[in-house]
Amino acid sequence: MPVDVRTEIEIARPRAEVAAYAADLANTTAWYANIDTVELQTPPPCAAGTRAAFEARFLGRRLAYTYEIRELVPGERL
Repeated sequence: MPVDVRTEIEIARPRAEVAAYAADLANTTAWYANIDTVELQTPPPCAAGTRAAFEARFLGRRLAYTYEIRELVPGERL
């Protein structure tokens, strides 16, 4: 069963500062409550080709998945 989730929040900080914080995958568990662990599979910093394994909880289930950063445009797209 597919699940679509969308969430928004307004952060009163400069866009570049927020983008830099979010692009540092070591910060993920601080800003994403459902993610319990992040393990980088490639060395930092975050760039195209970076891989990270996540463990999370969602809708009462434990999830394990790996993301690969396909494109990083600082301050715009991750």
